[in-house]
Amino acid sequence: SLLAHVAARVGGQSSPAPGKPHERCGAAPMTGPPSAAGGGLEEALQAEHDTLEDLKTMMQMTMERMQKAIHKVQREEASLERDREKLEEDLADVHQREAEVDRLRAEIDALKSRGLFACCAARPRLDPDVEVAVHHHHP
Repeated sequence: SLLAHVAARVGGQSSPAPGKPHERCGAAPMTGPPSAAGGGLEEALQAEHDTLEDLKTMMQMTMERMQKAIHKVQREEASLERDREKLEEDLADVHQREAEVDRLRAEIDALKSRGLFACCAARPRLDPDVEVAVHHHHP
């Protein structure tokens, strides 16, 4: 920890905290008279401050990237929602058109059954009581 590191350096010990050699924090090992301990502590604190400032800057940049990514996802979600709504509208339109086609077919069938299209029909209406024989001539 930082406190253990500082305490070790103030106490005149030259061993760094585990995993943190002197070179990483930018401070030289403390050697010399106890009056140099104050200068060494200042150097250690400054190095720690600089490291924390670098970390803070890196975290701010990461946060900005995350915010941009979140906004992008939100825009994409909004676009997908608009697309989904449009598809629902299109599907409702298709169902409405299918219902209209079914209604028109039913009207045409009703009119045909009443013989109103007899003048326009492609084939004549047949009397079910009359049998019609069709002969095919084969040459």
